[in-house]
This record gives sequence, structure tokens and C-alpha cells, in this order.
Amino acid sequence: MSITLIQKHIFKGTRIFELFEDSIVVHSKSLFKEKKTVIDLAIIEADPEINKTQSIVHFKSLYETGPVLSFYLNKPDTERFANFMRSIKDNILITKQKIAEKDAVIKAYSHRLTPPFSGLVQIAESGRARALTMDGKTWEFQHRHTTLPFENGSGKEYRHRFSHAMTIDKKGLQEIVSRAPNEYLNLDDSLIQLADFISKADFPFPSTDIYEYWLLDPKDESPLAMIFSCSEEEQMSSFPEKTEWTALPAAAMPIELTAFEKEQQETPVNRRVEQMVAERAGFQRPKARWFKRHADEQENFPPLLLTEDWNDENQVDLCQRYLLRQSSRLLMLHGIPDADRRRLEAAARSHAFEVERFYPFYPKVIDHKIINTALVEARLRRNTKINDPSSVENRRDGVLYQ
Repeated sequence: MSITLIQKHIFKGTRIFELFEDSIVVHSKSLFKEKKTVIDLAIIEADPEINKTQSIVHFKSLYETGPVLSFYLNKPDTERFANFMRSIKDNILITKQKIAEKDAVIKAYSHRLTPPFSGLVQIAESGRARALTMDGKTWEFQHRHTTLPFENGSGKEYRHRFSHAMTIDKKGLQEIVSRAPNEYLNLDDSLIQLADFISKADFPFPSTDIYEYWLLDPKDESPLAMIFSCSEEEQMSSFPEKTEWTALPAAAMPIELTAFEKEQQETPVNRRVEQMVAERAGFQRPKARWFKRHADEQENFPPLLLTEDWNDENQVDLCQRYLLRQSSRLLMLHGIPDADRRRLEAAARSHAFEVERFYPFYPKVIDHKIINTALVEARLRRNTKINDPSSVENRRDGVLYQ
């Protein structure tokens, strides 16, 4: 529900102001152009400035110089104008109070990073910011912003987006916690609060993305390969309509070719697996759909997010090589059967640096001896700088749409 104020100017045209619960939409229309602007009430100072000489009322931004919102004084009439100004101020104060309450509660959860699947990103989120990491070594902090209102009848009035605030390592995180707030006066308090929360948190965070978008097998419309996932039903409409599954590229996850494959100059295994999934799904009209399920609900869903049921021996071989090479990342999944976790652990033993990177976020370990051996090997090799993986450790190979 919104409140509307219309102001007209003989030369500058008409402006329609729609006041919503936590934003105001301004429709400007002149002889030559139309414009729509959405302003988040959380960024506006509650008390406006009045310029009686110019008969203008300005609302200033908390973060930028100059007015962010302007009105003609007492237009269209004194009573309606005064009521609208009071409503704006009330909504600004209510919005800021809600944000303060949200900031007091931090949600901690993990989310599969797709496409392509490259692991689980750990997320700590408050009302004004969030922090993300793939490995606990590097954290990306983001500010939260309100954008355009929904127009799809979903019941939610506003969308939100995130913008990059800073990227810091584990040492930098500890510095913020130990030295704040006195030495970080220019750092947003919501970021300091997240840093403090992360420094004390237990990992991994619970997996919440129970809505999954799967490419389907055309024979029986059973799940073939997972493309997307999200945590809330209303988020599904924000994803693109995509019916292609993407493999993790060879640049991020090289898979050794056999001597025969090298002789034949074959393309990377990753690419061939991607092609055979596309072929099975059907090039003409591949189908995909959303499912709701929990992490331990494995029946009819491939536990490793890609079906292992292939009729052709060559396809079976390619699929297994791809999944086992991805083992260090797949071990981050919650709720996979113990038998699958055991074979993934055995395969991950050959990729010590990746195990070292992702191990803090493994929800369960079956064979501690195998994992510990990989961790020791990674430390020894890192100390001697043999095959140092630092050049690829900070890359993020999937897309976080939310």
C-alpha cells in the first residue's frame, strides 16, 4: 500500500511521489522525457531542510552531499503537503528502527555456488550487510541496498541487491575485531558486527538452499543435473530461464588426460561431460524445473548433483572422472550418503591443497586418516613451495545470484 502526492510545475512538468513502507518512488514527466527513480528511505535524513526563498523542501542523504529528494513547498496545498511530509518522516524512522532490529540478528547459512557447482559459500548476513567466504581464508563483505519494487504479484514489495564493501583475509578480520571500534571509526558498524560474529562462529553453517532447479532427463523427466538452488521460494523468479548445465572448467579443475586422449588431442574431460549432459537432455527443447527438498532427501535425486546412471561405458568413465576430480568440493555438501562420502574422501586424497582449502567446511568426515594425511601433505608441500596453489585459491567459479 502506498501514499501518493502529485506536484505540478508550469515549466518543469509533473512529479508523482509514491511513498511505500521503506522507499519512495518518484515519477517525473516533462514535455520531452519521463523518468522513474526509487529512493531507499534508510539512506535519507528524517528532518528536511526548507529553502523559503526558492520554496523548495530538500531531504539529504546520509552518505552523499546534496539533496536526494526535493519537493515544491506546500504543493498542491498546505494540508496535503504537510501530511505527506509527516508520513515520510514517520516511515524513515520506522525503517531505521526495523534495520536496527534486523542488525541485532545475524543469519548464518551456507549456499551451493552454481553454475557451475564449485562448492558451498558460507554467508553471515544482517539487515544491512553480509559476508561471504569459500574457504574461511578470504572474506568478501557487501552492503545491502533496496532497489525497484516488485511488480510480479509475489507479495514482496522490494528487491534487494548487494555491493562490494571490502575483501579481507583472516588476519585482517582479527585486526578489525581486536582494534574496533576506536581505530575503525570510518568503517560501517554493520561490517564490524559481522566481523565479530564470524570470529566466534562455528563452521560450517547449515545449508538452507532447499529449492533446486534441475535439468531433466527427457525419457522420464527425472533429475539429470542441478543448475541452480536458492533458500526461499520467492527467490526462484529472480533466476534466469536456463536449461543448460555447466561443468566446472578445466582452468579451475584440470583433469588428467589418458595417453590415448593426448594422442588423439581430445578436448578436456570437463567439456566432454558438459556436452554429453546437453546431448542427453536434448538439444531442441531441454526441460528443467524447480523442486523443493531437504539435504537428507536423496531419493530420486543424484546425491552428487549429476546423475551417474549412463548406458555408454565411455560416458560412465567420463562422469566418474569428473565427479571424483571434483571430490574435494563435493565433500562440502550436506546430507550425502556415507558410502558416497567415503569414495569422495579416497579420491580427494590426491588433491591435498584443495582438501586443505575446503576441509573447514566439510560437515562430516568418514575416514579421518585419509583427510589428515592430505592435510599434512598440504602443509609440507606449502612449506617447501612445491606446486604452490595460491594463484587459484581466491577465485570463485560459480555465480551467487542472491
